[in-house]
Amino acid sequence: MTTLGETNMVRRLAVPITAVLLGAAAWAAQALGGDFLGGAVSFAILAAYGILVLVLSSRSDVGRVLAGDPPDERYRAIDMRALAAVGLVLILYVIGGFLWEQAHGRSGAPFTLMGAVAGLTYLGFVIYGRLGG
Repeated sequence: MTTLGETNMVRRLAVPITAVLLGAAAWAAQALGGDFLGGAVSFAILAAYGILVLVLSSRSDVGRVLAGDPPDERYRAIDMRALAAVGLVLILYVIGGFLWEQAHGRSGAPFTLMGAVAGLTYLGFVIYGRLGG
């Protein structure tokens, strides 16, 4: 049986462990592509983020939000607004990148794919939310 303390420890370590695993994946991908040093830098950045979240999550409310464990409804609302802002910026970036590529005579295919994934994800979650999910 899992205790509350074990659940909190897993929750507290989830973001740092994920950051380190993503860093290792970035390092491996870049090393395979011939950029071993760039991969090491990517790993260091992600590992530092994971360590920062781990340290801050026990010392501040902002750290808890970064760790995915907002302390109350106010911080959950702040987190949701931050995520919405990130989504807006990324969508504007994807649209701008697509238009830039088109203006320079290129297909813009990577941006088209990112835009399609974003649009379909949004549509799917609107439908899911409407159906009571």
